[in-house]
Amino acid sequence: MSEHIDELKNEIWLKFLDIVFEIKKAVSVAEKETTKSKGKIFIAESSTDQNLNRETIIRELEHLGFEVLPKVSFPKDMIPFSEFVHDNLKQSFLSIHLIGKYYAPLLNNIDISSVELQNDLFHEVVAELKAENKVIKRLVWIPTDIKPKSEKQKLYIESFKRNIELLENTEIIQTPIEVFKTIIRNKAEEILDIKAQTKIKSEGVNKSVYVISNEVNNKTFSDIKQELVKQKLIVLEATQKANKIDLIQEHYYNLINCDALLIDYSVENLQWLNSKLSDILKSPGFGRKKSFLAKSILINTGKSPVINLQIKDLDLISYAEKDISKRLNSFIEKINKNGT
Repeated sequence: MSEHIDELKNEIWLKFLDIVFEIKKAVSVAEKETTKSKGKIFIAESSTDQNLNRETIIRELEHLGFEVLPKVSFPKDMIPFSEFVHDNLKQSFLSIHLIGKYYAPLLNNIDISSVELQNDLFHEVVAELKAENKVIKRLVWIPTDIKPKSEKQKLYIESFKRNIELLENTEIIQTPIEVFKTIIRNKAEEILDIKAQTKIKSEGVNKSVYVISNEVNNKTFSDIKQELVKQKLIVLEATQKANKIDLIQEHYYNLINCDALLIDYSVENLQWLNSKLSDILKSPGFGRKKSFLAKSILINTGKSPVINLQIKDLDLISYAEKDISKRLNSFIEKINKNGT
């Protein structure tokens, strides 16, 4: 019993979420509220070890206002299954696939996994929608620590990853599941162009700078933010959250969406600095699509840190100059130059 206590806790909390969501829907109907769906997202059938993750993703997307397909259970026979998946994919703008450690579930009377077949059907739908000037994107998630339970599943995963260059409209993601959920949300918003409130992309609007500091309570951090705002730049920063998962999600969200990155290094801590620099290198895997307009470390310690990671176009701003506006001048100029 103790071995499964965490799993039971998760299932209980998911049931509570379901109840709350159903109450909300009932109240909305009672008050004659109509909520328009943001769009349809297909969540592929997964192996049993990924059922909990799949259900959690479904709930979160529904809570965010997306319509999740399919609405009924998957057929078990190959022909009805193929037609069913094909129809649901054609209605969707995004398809989510979770690849687990089992090759199952198998369809009736045939030695093929529904997971594999859904990925094959996606290719057909992409071609059909392309002919209609429509697009569907796919996110495929593979656990970072995956250990396939059969040789067949191992070979399938290796083949799938190896041939990704040949697949259209697809991203393979290997991150913790919480990070993947953030990537799904960001990708959905990117496709639907509904992120105008947090990130305006049109020409001539203000650029955003994600400021990361290991001493947020000092005067330097406050001066940095004031100077950036003075230069008509939007400042993104990690807010004070009690939940560590929320903190991580916010960090990745800012890292994915900012135009430029500034690290305020005010306390000597190479481990902390290297972790942030490592995140820069990993940012494409988190979902970042474009290059940073500028990347700089503002050194506010007694000596310059030794950086072993090779990061292209990373600038070190010396602590010799005291005037914050002069220190940030080259950083801001680089943003303006690369952002035009």
